[in-house]
Amino acid sequence: MVLILNSALVLAASASYNNAAMTIINQQRLELEALIGDKYEVLRRIGGGGMAQVFLARHRLHGGFVAVKVLADHLAQDDRIVARFEQEARTAASLSGYPNVAPIFDVGQGNGLHFLIMQYVAGEDLGSYLKRAGKLSPADAANIIRSEERRVGKECRSRW
Repeated sequence: MVLILNSALVLAASASYNNAAMTIINQQRLELEALIGDKYEVLRRIGGGGMAQVFLARHRLHGGFVAVKVLADHLAQDDRIVARFEQEARTAASLSGYPNVAPIFDVGQGNGLHFLIMQYVAGEDLGSYLKRAGKLSPADAANIIRSEERRVGKECRSRW
């Protein structure tokens, strides 16, 4: 009986945490809409984690889709993390046109939000694929490693 009660408390606490997280994400979406809404319609959250949330948006004039990565509120207060976020944009821009690197179209900030607007690439992320499929084949794993090695190598050469 105690075990069931404790499980119920854990579920209730988990639901409360999830509701609070969704409230923060929805608030962030509304703030983002206020910042970029004249140019983009923010449609929905498509991913994210502890560092940032990613939203799908549509350009109001031409209708193209973009991904908008928004730095988490609690991290946006740390100048070092904001600098790393901005460096991510510069690094991606320096690798423009390279396979597996989404181009950055814009970087912005306002009302405490820091965001990157980048190419939206439809498809499944690696984490979701691994949850679904269980593991990569050796050939697929080797292809990813080779691709990342080439990308990182190009980035290193561009800095020297």
